[in-house]
Amino acid sequence: MELLYNLQRRSSGLGFRKNRDVCIPRLVNFKNDTHQRSVSFQENVEESECLVGRFCPFNQRGGLYAVADELGFVYFQKVAEKKKPELLENRINLHNNAIFDLQWFKSRSGEIYIVTASGDKTVKIANYARLEDQTILTEHQQSIRTLCTHPDQPGFLASSGRDGNIVIYDDRSPTYQVSNVIVNAHIEKCRTKGPVTVKAINKSVTALALRDPNTLISGGYTDGTIKVWDLRRTYLKNVAKQPLPLHVFNVGATVSSLSVTGSLLYASCSNHSIYCFNANTYNSNPVCKFVGHDTNSAYSSYMHASVSDCGHYLASGSFDGSIFLWSTQLDRSKTEQGEKYPQVHPVARLVGHEKEVTCVQFGTVTDQLMLLSLSDDKTHRIWRPTPVLDKTDEENPIEGKTEIIHHGFFASQGMRIVSEPPQVKCRLLRPFPSFVHEPESVIHQCSPRVRKCSTNWLTALSPQNASPGSSPASASRSRAKVKRSLSTDRKSAKRLKMSSPIKGYITIQPKAH
Repeated sequence: MELLYNLQRRSSGLGFRKNRDVCIPRLVNFKNDTHQRSVSFQENVEESECLVGRFCPFNQRGGLYAVADELGFVYFQKVAEKKKPELLENRINLHNNAIFDLQWFKSRSGEIYIVTASGDKTVKIANYARLEDQTILTEHQQSIRTLCTHPDQPGFLASSGRDGNIVIYDDRSPTYQVSNVIVNAHIEKCRTKGPVTVKAINKSVTALALRDPNTLISGGYTDGTIKVWDLRRTYLKNVAKQPLPLHVFNVGATVSSLSVTGSLLYASCSNHSIYCFNANTYNSNPVCKFVGHDTNSAYSSYMHASVSDCGHYLASGSFDGSIFLWSTQLDRSKTEQGEKYPQVHPVARLVGHEKEVTCVQFGTVTDQLMLLSLSDDKTHRIWRPTPVLDKTDEENPIEGKTEIIHHGFFASQGMRIVSEPPQVKCRLLRPFPSFVHEPESVIHQCSPRVRKCSTNWLTALSPQNASPGSSPASASRSRAKVKRSLSTDRKSAKRLKMSSPIKGYITIQPKAH
């Protein structure tokens, strides 16, 4: 059925759907994939905490990713195939303050840029090929919290910050002039004795996501709402009035990150939940919510969730240092007692960090699923799938592993996770992980080899082994009868089916009169 589905997608001009179900329980973190500090190339500098990291969507084969820290440094690194760290020389200091967000940006001309948002109220755009070629944007009045780009929409760039404004830039201008501004996008109204006023405290916009070239989605810090904006409207003309969005979702909590995958919108919030909305109908009620992780901390608004490239898995950090993984394909039609919306519990979690995990992101390196995680323990880790039978040397041991929470989910996918290598040694006809046993695999179809009998059947018929009550004549007659019944003749057309290892054509010779 999977092959027919992929052929149907190809006939429609779509690509093959990638299934990552096998990779999830195999994710591990090696010692060489754990990096302690981002500014280790400088001397006499304190260890800094990495706040955000992103895989480059335009260089999937090379495994390039960038990490930014709280000192304003950005450095680049590649995921090596042999589990050895490969540091690059093009490191750069873009800001004098913490970098809250980092995005890869592709212009309409095809050039790749790195865009950073910092607490120094500036956005910097640096050409990756020429890092000294930088553009500074100063359109915000307070620190900038988030950026928005899209790999399938070259030239789109937007930013938002604590001033409550969403700024959309035009990359056709060398100085990236402002094409549209949404002022006071997330601000609370309050009723007093006089006219209706708005609260100017904490009107920060903490999350942005692009639905399509004409639709932008934003999340607020204090109003607990998610708003959908039509970019074809010009909000610059109505600065005095509060802007009117197309749709509003009330979640009642701080929105830390937004992710749009196909027709689904995932909103990570500070109330221990990740809400899933239908981005086609914009129904105010969520389809479901993903629970099981802990986001009860003062920095929960900095926690970022991520969706895999296949759209089947969702990852988010937690306050206890774990990374929880959910399956978006589980049954979402059942609502638990006392709950308003269907809940989805995690299927696995990654254990390795010592403190709160603030940022996670899925990436694809040479068509292999990987995960980047950043934590308050001043480390960032790369999680990659590996078979159980791989022997890791003492110099590069495994420091992080996957713990299965929902065993029934992986069993329903035809997989059985074992802690030890299988004892059956068989040459497989098709490659699949050695610790995953599929019901239709070759191992389950091979019948056991029958052990050959070590004794000769003629010895049992010899006169020495004959019973005391039998005569030599009867033993001779029985021996001749057995010889006649087991006499082989390959020219005969009669074939006798037997369960023993002896195969061939057997004929019964008639008795001589």
